[in-house]
Amino acid sequence: MKRFLYIALLLSTSIYAQEQKNDSLLNRTVVVEQEYSPLIEDATKINVLPQVEAPSVENRPVEYSMEVMATKQFPYEQMNNYTATEQQPMAKPGYLRLGAGNYGKVDFYGNYLFNLSDNDKLNIQADLNGHNGSFKRYNGPGEWDSYFYRTRAGVEYAHAFNKVTLQAGGHFGVNNFNYLPEGRQRFTSGDVQVGIKSNNTSDKYQYDIRTSLLLYQRAHEQVKPIKETIIRTNANFYTSLPENNSIVGLNIQINNNFIRRYTFKKTKEYTYSTIDFNPYYQVQSDDWQLKLGAIAALGTKFDEEFYLAPDFCFDYTTSKSSAFYIKLTGGRRINDLRHLETIAPYTQIEAPFKSGFEQLNAAAGYKLRNNLGFYMHLFGGYQMLKNEVIPTLVRDRTGNLFAQSINYYWEYIQCNLSNYYIGTDLAYHYKQLLGIEASLTYRNWETNKSMEKLNNHNCILPKFSANIALQLNPILGLKCEAGYQYIGHFLDYTSAIPNQYANLYVKADYTLSNNIGIYARLNNLLGNTNQQYVGYFAEKANFMGGVTIQF
Repeated sequence: MKRFLYIALLLSTSIYAQEQKNDSLLNRTVVVEQEYSPLIEDATKINVLPQVEAPSVENRPVEYSMEVMATKQFPYEQMNNYTATEQQPMAKPGYLRLGAGNYGKVDFYGNYLFNLSDNDKLNIQADLNGHNGSFKRYNGPGEWDSYFYRTRAGVEYAHAFNKVTLQAGGHFGVNNFNYLPEGRQRFTSGDVQVGIKSNNTSDKYQYDIRTSLLLYQRAHEQVKPIKETIIRTNANFYTSLPENNSIVGLNIQINNNFIRRYTFKKTKEYTYSTIDFNPYYQVQSDDWQLKLGAIAALGTKFDEEFYLAPDFCFDYTTSKSSAFYIKLTGGRRINDLRHLETIAPYTQIEAPFKSGFEQLNAAAGYKLRNNLGFYMHLFGGYQMLKNEVIPTLVRDRTGNLFAQSINYYWEYIQCNLSNYYIGTDLAYHYKQLLGIEASLTYRNWETNKSMEKLNNHNCILPKFSANIALQLNPILGLKCEAGYQYIGHFLDYTSAIPNQYANLYVKADYTLSNNIGIYARLNNLLGNTNQQYVGYFAEKANFMGGVTIQF
């Protein structure tokens, strides 16, 4: 009965709910009149710090073993030396310079190094320089059409064997020029050389031997042509003494001279020989270097003389930036035709000259160089010369210089000279941007002949020389230099001839690329009437410019 009543109640409830669902009065819409803003409360962090406990450290005693043991009981391996080959950038084997300027000036130089193999080298070079223009005449109206060309060519070969290096080569040269007011001259020179030298530094004995055949001819002498042949041998033998870091050596030079003087009727010959010995002992340490030696010079026939000179030099480094030296040296000065040409080419030679000799050159000096780029060299000394060759001006029979009836040329005289000198070299360089260099030298000459006699010969000897140069590299690849050169002569040979040489110059080099560059030279900007060889005026303001090529 209860179960029946419960079921009946459920049925009645369901029926009632269904009736309410279908009733329209119960379906109503609810409208919310205000905004709803939910609120969320912040969570609270609970900080819980752990408790820190100090660690407990127990000090323990350290015990050392005092037992002595031999080092051989410890195993070890010997460390080998570290060796490496430094790789440097290879230079271009070829070089070429081409230039020209006013007064018909030309400038050519070429060189090429052939690396045939690791042991074979061949070098070839040639150059040509000179001028062809109108110059001022010393004594006479108008101008003088002057030309002077120097041509050189050479080849050198070297082959390295296991212990020696073979060297061979040859050179050829021609000088073409004219005299004032007329006449021409041609100097022809050539040489062939062969030699060997040791290249194994581990050998106890070292040597360098070279023999040369030298030929020289003056073609158009005013009086008589002259030809010269020389067989010259140079040898250097030395051995090292490792126990005291020293060297014992011997230098030998032998000259066999053959000179032919051609005349209208016969040929006159001059034959003579010279030999020089230079034994020496050289020792050095970290702070000093000492050389002890002597020079003995012998001659035969035409040049039969005996001379003796010291060969002493002592260098001492006082600190990392300074040092001083003392030297007593000398030696033979061979007055062959090649050497005389370098003194004055406008000369006439009727007979050969004996060898000159530097009896003594005693000098002392002090050098200083610091990390700031400053360099200083102070020096002074005394020099004695035997049979020194001095160029002189030619006079005609009336005693007048530069007579119109003859060409203007020079001759030589020989006399004994001495001089004391003093000078300095100064330089300052700031990195690679700026450089200043200057040098001053003063000489006071004395001779066994009177000054009046030398003045009558119109000799020229340098008294005071000065050089100053400013170097500037403003940008990469550009090098500029401006300088002034001055030489004052000791003898006032005549008031009509300036006794000084002065040159204000400017030059610049600019690298366009790794292989090509250009250069320019401006000389004698003040337009001075310089006479490098008295009677022959040099160029006034002149320039030279060109291009350089590496290949």
